[in-house]
Amino acid sequence: MSAVGIHASPNPSGESAFKYGLRIVFYRIVLAVAFIALWEFLARFNVINILFVSLPSRIGAKFWEWLLDGTILRHSAITLYEAGVGWALASAVGILIGFLTANWKTLDLTLAPFIDALNAPPRFALCG
Repeated sequence: MSAVGIHASPNPSGESAFKYGLRIVFYRIVLAVAFIALWEFLARFNVINILFVSLPSRIGAKFWEWLLDGTILRHSAITLYEAGVGWALASAVGILIGFLTANWKTLDLTLAPFIDALNAPPRFALCG
């Protein structure tokens, strides 16, 4: 995959792939900045309710404050630890159930509808 992305159309202008990729990245940055500026404008003039969607400037200021006082680092470390422990436990249980169902037909037939039901919805829907 190139820097341009998987959905980009072929280079129509004949410029080098690198220059074309840089131009696309520039357009993406301009679009993101325009989106944030519009969001800030709409929030400042009460077009959107800041009770539900805060101002980007407030979000940025709070993020910077938390970055400087170490809050972001501390909470990121806790989140990564918890995600790692959850992944390890889920992996251990999954490997155990996989091993048992592969070697014990009765358990396999018993758990099959439940395993199929858990495979039906998108994975992110199960993480609530």
